[in-house]
Amino acid sequence: MYYYNIKGSIKIVKEQEGYGFIMPDEPVGAHDRDIFFHASSLVDEDLDWGDIKVGQRVVIGTAFVNPRGIQAVDVRRFRPNRKKQGSDDRT
Repeated sequence: MYYYNIKGSIKIVKEQEGYGFIMPDEPVGAHDRDIFFHASSLVDEDLDWGDIKVGQRVVIGTAFVNPRGIQAVDVRRFRPNRKKQGSDDRT
């Protein structure tokens, strides 16, 4: 099962190990757990692993359920002034 456009904040960063957890703003599906993310899931050009801070707002574009819980596929910096994360302005 996949979930899309999940807003949340960084809860835990394991800098040396290269992973962390995101606390979603709202429960995701039937899951009330934090969402795992790997350093390789950061897809913003201006968001590097060393820049991640606990409490930072992010948007998970896609997440999926695995046997251990939910895992983020792509994580972006939250930008409240944008129309929609990943939107295309072409008409």
